[in-house]
Amino acid sequence: MTCHRDGARHCSCAPGPADHEPRLELHTPDPRAHAVLRLLAAPLAVDVTRVAPSASVVSGDVAALLRAAAAALPAAALPAAAVGHDPHEGVAAPAAPQRPEPTASLPHRAELLGSLERALERQRPGTTTALLFCAVGEGDLGGAVLGVVASRVRGHLRRSDVLAHCGGGRFVALLPDLPLPSGEDAVTRVVASVRDALREPAATAEGLFPLQAVVGALVHPGADGPDDAEADGPLTAAEMLDVVERAMERGALPNR
Repeated sequence: MTCHRDGARHCSCAPGPADHEPRLELHTPDPRAHAVLRLLAAPLAVDVTRVAPSASVVSGDVAALLRAAAAALPAAALPAAAVGHDPHEGVAAPAAPQRPEPTASLPHRAELLGSLERALERQRPGTTTALLFCAVGEGDLGGAVLGVVASRVRGHLRRSDVLAHCGGGRFVALLPDLPLPSGEDAVTRVVASVRDALREPAATAEGLFPLQAVVGALVHPGADGPDDAEADGPLTAAEMLDVVERAMERGALPNR
């Protein structure tokens, strides 16, 4: 039982006179919570009394106090069932704003191409640049599934790598400044780890979604690597991205 005098819990404490007014007890040591209660109650027929260092008693029109608190909250902070029409108020609460897609913050194809061009221009002797690609499923996979895929891929990249969303279930990561020859081995390991990570189904609100992923990588020759005269030199940024996109469509990199 909570004591009506000091807010502490006692196994036996005779209650005071019955109080038929609405009553709400707040038990928290945070003084900001008590200050907010007093602030909300100021213009209403509500009395807030601090009865203990960790408890306040709110009495009076508590329903009005709660409505005032709810009105001060953003709609997204309320449960879905609480956002809507209130028959007692006759006023519809504002609809919760839509959440952005999990991939909305990722670079798109044009941004990725620009980053790849700059990486190739700055590629130093003894280093190379790679594109890691990942294609999952077909059609509209939904934001939740795409968010899981992006998160799993990002978990195996360096902070300096760039992960882009190229539409649908297609993702391409730019891995610049890889040392030769160990960088090529590192890319192979990243491809294997991403492929393993995407073998597990994605857990969404609608249930488990199995992921069928195609994962691979294309490594650009090093800045000091020999040029192939018949092939007109190393691939350009646009050519690298084109090869990767065709590989995602076919499910494998072509033999070159």
